[in-house]
Formats: sequence, structure tokens, C-alpha cells
Amino acid sequence: MNVGRVSLLLAALLLFLLVGALGLRTMESCDQDKSVVSDSQKMACYRSAAITLAFAGDKDTALGVCRTIWDDFGSKYVGQDGARDAMEKAQLVSNSCFAEVAKILADTSICDRISDPNSLASGLYGSSVSYETCKEVAYERSRLKPESYYKDPNNSNICMMVFILPLFVGAAAIRR
Repeated sequence: MNVGRVSLLLAALLLFLLVGALGLRTMESCDQDKSVVSDSQKMACYRSAAITLAFAGDKDTALGVCRTIWDDFGSKYVGQDGARDAMEKAQLVSNSCFAEVAKILADTSICDRISDPNSLASGLYGSSVSYETCKEVAYERSRLKPESYYKDPNNSNICMMVFILPLFVGAAAIRR
């Protein structure tokens, strides 16, 4: 075996190991994982799957997974006595899921899917998520997109002139 094939094999093995180590999830892997036994664990796993899908750019599927958290784990308790905690947990995790997807995709319209929790002071995971904070964070992320850097025709692009242009000039001077 030559060195090129060995390095390609090692790179493939490293990529395979890193994908598992990064915690990239799918709904199928959540359903098949034997260590995910409780509803709470499955909700957290589905949230991770939605985040993975958002980073992959699959907005519709990510939103569907976030909605599934409420549909599968919250709505089944509607009208049952003593199930308020389970419903609120599903609602909060679902809200957190929508907020994360909105932040990753820098899309403020996703925040419209956040429902208003019964108690923001519940102390449960996701209780700090609100419509307003989601809108604020998603808007700030949308301003960081490269497509929006040059929308202002009066923008002098001071960053380019002060930082990047001297780097190019310096690199050209050094190369001579």
C-alpha cells in the first residue's frame, strides 16, 4: 500500500470517529439508541437531531423534529391530571429547539413557532426561552451573515481598508 492510500484510509477513519464524537444525531438514531429510555432523554435527543439538521441546512425537517417534541411528548398529556410537568417540559424543550434552529439558521420567522410557557420561572431546561429573546438572537445572527455585509451602498468597508488590505500589501512585499 502506498502512503496516499494509507493517509486516505486514516482520514476516512478519523472522519467516521469524529462524526460520532461530535454528537450528530438523527431521529432514527434517537429511536434506535438503547440508552435513550425516558421521554425526557428522547426529547433532548430529538432536540440534538433538530440542531444537527439545522447545521446541515435542512430547515423544514429541523422544524418538523422540533414540532414532534410537543406532538409526541406533550400533547398526549393534555387533559390528564398530574401531567402538567410533563406537558411543560415538552413545551419548554420544543421552544428551546425552535430557538436554537432560529439562531443557527438566522431566521427570525422561526421564532413565531415558540409558544408562551405557563411559567417562565419554572427552573426547567428551556424556561428562559421566549419569543422576544429568540427574535433578538436570530436577528443578531442574521446581521452576521456575509450576504448582509455589503448591502449599504454608502458603506466604506473600513474593516477591509484597515485590516485586510495591509495584510495583502504586506504579503506582497514579503514575497518580493
